[in-house]
Amino acid sequence: MHKSTRLTLLGTALGNFFEWLDFTLYGFFSTAIALTFFPPGNPQLALLATIGAFASGFITRPLGAYFIGRYADAKGRKAALILTFMLMGGGTLLIAGAPSHASAGLLGALCVLLGRLLQGLAASGEYGAAAAMFIEVAPPGRKGLYGSLFIVSTYLALACGALLAVLVYSLLGAAATEAYGWRLAFVIGLCIVPFGLWLRAGMAESQAFSQARRQPRQAAAPIDWQAVLVVIGLTSLGTSSLYLSMIFMPAFAKAAFDIAVLDTSIATSLACLIVAASVVLGGHLSDRLGPALPMFGGLAVILLGGLPAFGVLLWHPGMGSILLFQGLNGVGLGLFVGASFSSVCNLFRTRQRALGLGLGYNLGVALFGALAPLVSTAALGYGIHYAPALYLLLTALISAAASRALLGRAPSSSTCETLP
Repeated sequence: MHKSTRLTLLGTALGNFFEWLDFTLYGFFSTAIALTFFPPGNPQLALLATIGAFASGFITRPLGAYFIGRYADAKGRKAALILTFMLMGGGTLLIAGAPSHASAGLLGALCVLLGRLLQGLAASGEYGAAAAMFIEVAPPGRKGLYGSLFIVSTYLALACGALLAVLVYSLLGAAATEAYGWRLAFVIGLCIVPFGLWLRAGMAESQAFSQARRQPRQAAAPIDWQAVLVVIGLTSLGTSSLYLSMIFMPAFAKAAFDIAVLDTSIATSLACLIVAASVVLGGHLSDRLGPALPMFGGLAVILLGGLPAFGVLLWHPGMGSILLFQGLNGVGLGLFVGASFSSVCNLFRTRQRALGLGLGYNLGVALFGALAPLVSTAALGYGIHYAPALYLLLTALISAAASRALLGRAPSSSTCETLP
């Protein structure tokens, strides 16, 4: 592999890692943020309001996917990836520096809301441009494996975010973390921004995009909305499983079972590593055997293993049952996402790839990811602890239908053509 190709893949993956680390810190410190920016006296209402602010980051995601996706398809993947990193840094700065409710009333909550909106814009533009760059640069015949490395960078960011939460809670204690310590994690995220910008400034542009750009410009073809719907359906399971079994689990376990956030953060970091390993396996198998077997195998692990494990968690709440639920969902999720990623690239041409992938992914996240913690938190208030399992079942069925549609459109081999 050429040196410039390796640097481009590295810059894209590391930049994606840093962005998702900043984006997901909010979820791991949601309990502390709730106590900082909302009136005391009703912790459940404060948590629901905090999760609502978390979900607000999804409101801008379809907008960011559209505008930044079009920008990436017109001006280049590199330019879009630098823009998303700057937006993520601005959003993280607003959250880290927001004044508390005790000192400024609702002003701090408004700063947090604006910060989440900027982070949502960054995250939405990041996926389409970064996924397009990775798929177009990866060598033929190994796009499943190399594409899986892009996804792995996301889950490693989640694992590091969880470990960072563990470190802060361990060193400072719960009281100090809830008072000011959570801000230190966001400051660490801010310190990474200059390095990420330097990495991405040194990347080469995608050769496939450069070739397509040199061709005579024709009338813009309409976006393939059927393909976008397939991506939305595929995203439904991945995003609901991610937010329910990984990011939201510390807050859910604390509210439902009074299990310490520190303990569940450790379990979450281990589960994220399980997902990362399973993603690589899914991508490798898709290169060797085609995507169908690992995709439907992953769905089967979630339906036959992950959902029953949630029942075990309800009957015997504790660290062991939490890790069992997260681990089984992680294996299924990793196989499914790792195997499907490279096939999705066949759904869009080069000059529509960032827009098409970004729109499908972010509409799926906005529809299913934002609702997952909101529905579960609201149901928890009524004593309905099994709501996350029902939600996962619904999204698994949707993703199964989308998988059949994807495999019906794409070749059985995961070799990705880079169409102009």
